[in-house]
Amino acid sequence: MNAVFRRALLASPGGYFLLAAWRNHRFRHRYDAMLLSYPKSGRTWLRMMLGRIFQDHFGLARDAAPPLELLALARQKPGIPRIQVAHDDMPHLRRAEELQTGRKEYRGCRVVFMVRDPRDVMVSNFFQASRRDRYFNGTLSQFLRSSQYGCAGLLRYMAIWDANRHVPAAFLCIRYEDLQADPAARLREVLSFVGLPDVPDALVSRIVSECSFGNMRRLEEEGSLGSGRLRAGDSADPESFKVRRGKVGGFRDYLAPADVQYIEELMRRELPPSYGYDPHRK
Repeated sequence: MNAVFRRALLASPGGYFLLAAWRNHRFRHRYDAMLLSYPKSGRTWLRMMLGRIFQDHFGLARDAAPPLELLALARQKPGIPRIQVAHDDMPHLRRAEELQTGRKEYRGCRVVFMVRDPRDVMVSNFFQASRRDRYFNGTLSQFLRSSQYGCAGLLRYMAIWDANRHVPAAFLCIRYEDLQADPAARLREVLSFVGLPDVPDALVSRIVSECSFGNMRRLEEEGSLGSGRLRAGDSADPESFKVRRGKVGGFRDYLAPADVQYIEELMRRELPPSYGYDPHRK
């Protein structure tokens, strides 16, 4: 795609999404796996652990490339899985009815799809949108109900992927809650899926400990990873951190009863039960 056509495409309605789709389709089959999620589903934590594993298992210097930059690490040494990380279809910026319903472009791919309780995702994404990226100025209640950014789009996105699990050559769904409950087991599951089943248990355990919530929060505060992906929007505002709380069920500290009722009613109607998120769970 030449520069003139690219600029014209970006200037057209929906051009950004068309260009992103073209790039994904053009390059995704160069990768060993795709790591996909809706924003704020806990993927940064998994990504950090994978990056540290790649650095240490393959004997790379810690400053060879930032641990969150998985493709940059893969270029350092043969054998490191090439993992592309994406929010495919940019679902957090699109209305539910605008989301693509098919995933045929992932045929032949290996897909790790990370999910999290939608109630926690929406609270965390509200702070991302209002305190870090600053594209939303309303209240949390308004954010939940927004036709552009609200929970209807998240639930639609999860339902679309549930209906398309059979499309990739291999599909692995990782729940944030399961990763929290047993990070070593879930990390090893992902490593095997991307072609590294022989990573020593001792290394997995060490990386899990090194990438604890407290350590990741400290690294973000220090800005020591060499990547803007893990940097606070405002160091004086704890809600603007990328590593914000990480608490399972933390939505209860933020959502009013009417907001909980609203999103749980949508979950009952729209969310496939295969994900295991029972809105009646206490």
